Amino acid sequence: MSLIRKGMEQAASGTGKLRVGGGDSFASGLIYGFLSGKEPQWAVECGAAHGALAMTTPGDTTMVTLAEVERVMKGGTARVSR
Repeated sequence: MSLIRKGMEQAASGTGKLRVGGGDSFASGLIYGFLSGKEPQWAVECGAAHGALAMTTPGDTTMVTLAEVERVMKGGTARVSR
């Protein structure tokens, strides 16, 4: 299912609820990487992993741990058991 809004398509989950917070979660992972003194590539991968994992939690507030983010960064799946 998707919703069309003035030329913009937004994907919806199977429940019909829009997923929000992925961009914010990407940004927070990226910022975390830089503030931790990591290399830019690590920071980008952290942001991407955190953004993907944020889509596994309800609402726009993440509930994932750093360990989960690092697992995804190493090639693990973003699918989690909650």
